[in-house]
Amino acid sequence: MSELTKLFHHTGTIDATDIGPMSGGVLHSVYVDSALGGGEIVLRDGGPDGTIIFRIRSGEAKWIGVKLDGQLNIQLANASQRISIEMSELL
Repeated sequence: MSELTKLFHHTGTIDATDIGPMSGGVLHSVYVDSALGGGEIVLRDGGPDGTIIFRIRSGEAKWIGVKLDGQLNIQLANASQRISIEMSELL
C-alpha cells in the first residue's frame, strides 16, 4: 500500500459522484462540514449502484485501512454540504 494519502473534496451537487482510484483504494477518513446544511451523505463501494458502506450525518468518522473493491461513490443530501475524503491507493 502506498504511504501517501490524497485528499478529495466534494461539494456543490446532489448527484452521485465517483472519486478516487477506479478500484483498490483504501479509505482512511471522512469529514463532513455539518455547518452547511443537514441531511444524510451516502458512501458506496463500486460506483453509484455499489454497496452502501457508510451513511453519515455530520462530523468526522475515521476508519483506518478500509479497502474498497470498486470506486468510492459519494451522494450528498444537498448541494451546500461539503465532504473531505482521505484515501490512498494500493500499489
